[in-house]
Amino acid sequence: MRCVIQRVSSASVRLQPGHAKNAPIRPQQPDFESRIGAGMLCLIGIESDDTSKDLEYIAKKIMGLRLWPDDAGKPWNHNVAQANGSILCVSQFTLSARTRKGTRPDFSRAMAPDQAKSMYEEFIATLRGRAAQSGVVVQDGVFAAMMDVELINDGPVTILLDSASD
Repeated sequence: MRCVIQRVSSASVRLQPGHAKNAPIRPQQPDFESRIGAGMLCLIGIESDDTSKDLEYIAKKIMGLRLWPDDAGKPWNHNVAQANGSILCVSQFTLSARTRKGTRPDFSRAMAPDQAKSMYEEFIATLRGRAAQSGVVVQDGVFAAMMDVELINDGPVTILLDSASD
């Protein structure tokens, strides 16, 4: 499982116009939008060999990473809960792309959409469970839908997590 974390001042995701029919989780909401203020934008890529252990590992890392300064200004000392931040997750199978050969990305490492949808839902539930313990709000996008993602990167700070190699 791969996760790109971006520390943000704000972030949002909304369905692209005309793509509501591709939104299997919330097809009844063509104007769907999720947004957060300061916190983390997490792009989530689920791979074919990922298990619940991978989901748990990434959720624990997201909640524990110290990406903010503390009240005394010491950098890299507060996690998302201590920084009073929120989390916005967006599923992104393209994180599994292989690009070593040729110029067309190979997505064969990505989990099949039906399985990935249930894994993504399990991941969101796992992350929300961890986040609720410390009052962190977790928003998410729409699985498999074309979306517009907007963010203001704070720093910039961008971290790559990979459950297979961390």
